[in-house]
Amino acid sequence: MSAQSSVIRQYWSLTKPRVVALIVFTALAGSLLAIDGLPDALELRHGLLGFLGIWLAAASAATINQLLDSRIDAKMARTSWRPIVVGQITPARALAFAIVLAVLSMTVLLVFVNLVTAVLTFVALIGYAVVYTRYLKRATPQNIVIGGIAGAAPPLLGWAAVTGMQGQWDWAHALLLVLIIFVWTPPHFWALAIFRRDDYARAMVPMLPVTHGVEYTRWQILLYTVLLVVVSILPRLVEMSGNFYLGGALVLGADLIKDPAILHAAYNDAQGVTAAFNLNLLARANRELGTRFVLDRFAHSAFYNAPQQRIDHQRTVVAARHQVLQLVAVERHHGGLGDGEKRRQHEQQRERAEHPAERDLADHQARRSSTSSTKRLPT
Repeated sequence: MSAQSSVIRQYWSLTKPRVVALIVFTALAGSLLAIDGLPDALELRHGLLGFLGIWLAAASAATINQLLDSRIDAKMARTSWRPIVVGQITPARALAFAIVLAVLSMTVLLVFVNLVTAVLTFVALIGYAVVYTRYLKRATPQNIVIGGIAGAAPPLLGWAAVTGMQGQWDWAHALLLVLIIFVWTPPHFWALAIFRRDDYARAMVPMLPVTHGVEYTRWQILLYTVLLVVVSILPRLVEMSGNFYLGGALVLGADLIKDPAILHAAYNDAQGVTAAFNLNLLARANRELGTRFVLDRFAHSAFYNAPQQRIDHQRTVVAARHQVLQLVAVERHHGGLGDGEKRRQHEQQRERAEHPAERDLADHQARRSSTSSTKRLPT
């Protein structure tokens, strides 16, 4: 029984359940926004079956993504545990699993929902699993921007499931939700890419922080975040939503801009290193600026802010800051050390670092030490 449970867990992890959970959540939000009041029996049936079909398609796309990215995943610390990489599931079985999920998805959507939803879902599946994963990800630093179109599609899919896109404003309103998530995707992902840029460099994936540097990426994160807040107000301007939504969009938008501003102003400080990771979490929490803010806060807590993840991250940052403070104390005590001795201490400190945050802080201390032996480091 335990062996069977282990196999099930391996296949379950192939579907990236936490990512897929947010994908289908945005599809659900699109379904809820597509109707006025409570759904009737037909809308409820289409919505639930559409939810199932979209989940199956997203799980299939995630499996194909892991299959095509297995070489890259093996070189990255955060993905080296995936079942295809460690040999728990063979590529052939992973492909067969993905095909079964895709066939089930299209069957449910075509037979029980409608043709429009099936076509849009299939296009999104191919866009993410093949176009983005196989080509864009390896071809351009703008991979996440262009490929973000597929990842932003779920609200449109959920909307189409309950309406069939027959209403006068269905396309306009649903695509507005797609636009919000499309603009949200780059700052969310680039914050993670900054934090994991060494992994991407080893895997030779041209993410923006690797090809253009952290400074340029910081500017792009800040600009896209400001643009996201502007775009999130559009539903109120076109009278798709009311003042309650507008208030939520403005409050959460101001909160969302805060960490990119810190990241841009002080990335080389311990505060900025923390902000890079926090921005990634905060951006996830604000994914639903175009749908339901309160529900999204719950989703953020449920899917991404697990206690162990918070504890691990806090320990890493505290350890990095502690090392910097130790180096500052040594520098103040040995103010007369020569440049060669300081460089030797920096190299030893960097070799002991096991986390990108620790290496960044060690590099920062060395730069500050080389410019002025009396200038204080931020604590």
